Amino acid sequence: MTQQPTVESLSQKYADPKWRKSLSEIVNIAALLRHSIIDAEYKVSDAMNGAIVLTDYGSKIRQQLITKHDVPAKEASLICLLEIASDDLIVDVEKTNTGKLIEEISAHIRDGKIKYPLRYTRELYDKAADLFPDRRVRLNSHDTARLLENTPCGVFQVGTHITGPLGIAESMQGRWIAPRSHLALQHCSDVACHAAHVTDLSTNYDAQINRELPKVAKVLQSTSKAAEVWAEFISEVRFPEDASYDAYDFLPAPLLLGECFSMEELREMVRWLHENAGPQVRDEMRRVGYGSGREEKLEEANSGTLLQLCWIARSNEIAKAIDALISSNVVKIAPGEVRKRQLTEDCLGPFELFGEVGAYGFRSKSLDDDLPLLRLQRLVGGLYDMTKSEDREELNWQLRSVEGPNIESRLADFLYKHDPASVVENIVLARKQNVDVAFEKLHITNQGLSATGVSSDKDLVNQILWKLGFDLPLPTKRTELFWRYHGEMTQLVRDALASSSINIEKIKSAGALYFPELEGVLEDSLQYAWWALTNDHVSSRRPFVYAQSYGEEAWRSLSDYQKKDKNLENLSLNGRRTLYPLVNSFGHFSSFLKDLCVHADEYVRAVDAAPGYVGKTDIQKFPFAHTVPFLDLVSGSQDALIEGSATVSILLRAADVVGMRNNLAHFQKTPVELGALEQALDATRRAIERLEAMGFCRMIYAISERSTDRWGRSTVTLTGADGSAISLAQPSSFKWVGMPNLGVPQYLFKGAIFESPGEMLRFSDDPESSFSKMWDNYPRRCRYSTYRAGGEAASAVDAAASSHKILP
Repeated sequence: MTQQPTVESLSQKYADPKWRKSLSEIVNIAALLRHSIIDAEYKVSDAMNGAIVLTDYGSKIRQQLITKHDVPAKEASLICLLEIASDDLIVDVEKTNTGKLIEEISAHIRDGKIKYPLRYTRELYDKAADLFPDRRVRLNSHDTARLLENTPCGVFQVGTHITGPLGIAESMQGRWIAPRSHLALQHCSDVACHAAHVTDLSTNYDAQINRELPKVAKVLQSTSKAAEVWAEFISEVRFPEDASYDAYDFLPAPLLLGECFSMEELREMVRWLHENAGPQVRDEMRRVGYGSGREEKLEEANSGTLLQLCWIARSNEIAKAIDALISSNVVKIAPGEVRKRQLTEDCLGPFELFGEVGAYGFRSKSLDDDLPLLRLQRLVGGLYDMTKSEDREELNWQLRSVEGPNIESRLADFLYKHDPASVVENIVLARKQNVDVAFEKLHITNQGLSATGVSSDKDLVNQILWKLGFDLPLPTKRTELFWRYHGEMTQLVRDALASSSINIEKIKSAGALYFPELEGVLEDSLQYAWWALTNDHVSSRRPFVYAQSYGEEAWRSLSDYQKKDKNLENLSLNGRRTLYPLVNSFGHFSSFLKDLCVHADEYVRAVDAAPGYVGKTDIQKFPFAHTVPFLDLVSGSQDALIEGSATVSILLRAADVVGMRNNLAHFQKTPVELGALEQALDATRRAIERLEAMGFCRMIYAISERSTDRWGRSTVTLTGADGSAISLAQPSSFKWVGMPNLGVPQYLFKGAIFESPGEMLRFSDDPESSFSKMWDNYPRRCRYSTYRAGGEAASAVDAAASSHKILP
């Protein structure tokens, strides 16, 4: 009896690195073919058949397929290639012409005979929304063909082989991003569901190779465990180079390109890589069709081609390109913007890394919240060589205010008790040598800094924190500049009242800054408040997400309203809005909110427009019975917002703030005029403070503290850029409503309480950029709630049941 192989015996027998590399190539090719999509007319080519060489064991399998199961010879050879091994190796690893097979697959891709879905952009998502109004769990081969028609070939990679519209290109770095036919393709019609659902695509099972493939399961009916041993051995051979334990690995960089960068930004990425990623990248780009003198061809390239060209470079070079394009402002990142993949969620490696892009470039982030702190500890620990007396003395000086029995314990205490920014500022930035080491460990290059390569301490700290994976400091609140100008203006007036000689021009100059900024605050506050309180965020295409442009509709709405109410002054609210209409528009807004309450019945949400869970559970509540959220606030909150809006107008009108602004050019230093200006400034202060207290003035809050007891009850404290804090109790019965998770930065509309004591409207921010434009109409929901399986004939099931055990 033949002795059963073990992984150990196979490892000893096939220890030759060259042989193992050849086996990996066979696995790569099998994966490319196994997971491709073909049509009914697909035929195995003579060249592909001629490149496959089988072992003696494999030849017997092939012969049985031909003689006992009527499988044509070429299809039998390809089936054997797809199986790789069972009781023994089926494919002759050394003699099979893998180069020819890759060449044939590449040609078939370019000819459209072999297809892959374009997974890492949103093109198929949009096309599915246009083609299929109902939710599809699976697309049959006909609908799959409709979906893929006239779309770029999908970009995947096995080993160094990258699929795409150019056929197969060769990457400078091995990766395992294997083809797959299950895609995040649709959002269902339930407005409370925010995940993109997976749809399975189908190859055509009328193709002869697919009709014959299930027969191999009948031939390989072995009761031995040899096939499992071979599968384990092949996995061991195939994946060592991919098992990276680098906590800063750049491997996620290629995956986010298609979802995070516009077409023009991708073109710039290709240009940068062509010029800067090395001669081998240029040579491969030229081989597949892009190089010097082919700029026009690049302008016509589709998204698949651009991704495929980028993937030729190593992942660290792609990250460098992202950093360089951002630092040179070729890719413009909006303040506070963090670009993330929206459709795909692949996490790679043992640290479950995924990529993000922000103002400081690319970073690999982890699902493990502990990783940024562990990275920081590792970084700081590597800055000082404790075996060198000069390093110990230097660190001892840096930690002079920290008590402890020795340097090591004092350093650990410092890391535990100080926030990451303080650690970076006090330890990493303590000497240039430390910064150089940090840049090397975090893969920060001068391309990630300013154009001069020199940055402020604040930029250096933020750059290092970003690369480590920490959240950056919150953006300033909308009123910060106003308060600075207000303080300066108030002090000038007080000085003028107390002095016999004062420069009137200083007051006029300060006013020239102060009043336009006041206009900006009033305009922004009313736009945001109108949007937050009167728009249906549940059915919005981007639920509970605010972009500044969304608020522009406020002025058309208020203009229409004031035409209906003859008691309201007809304000000029179109075009550039000056201080007078802005001051009075808050009174109009107060009346508008009152009127909503009178006509509340007109805004009752239709039963079929409510989320699917409504009426089926009382564990999670749905508070928005109306399409206008203001109508679902508690009555005390409604009254306070109505009264507060009116008060803002009353305060500013009573102190004649508009008149003061208009008369500033003719201002004279008299006690009367100075006193009136002082009163106007005080009234303005009270008005803006009232707007801030109600939540009209935008300010981002982020989680600063969370405490949890043994039963899971927690208090989450969110702190704003100005240091103000709000605590919210968890768990919440409103988790399914769709407001942002408390772990992400967000706006808190403090005056809009829909459930006492502290359930308020909350919104995430959408900085306007090329990225936000890419995703502006996302999600696109199915129009109907019906589900269709879209299954194939029984042959599809048979094919799925054929042996896949060997492939990873």
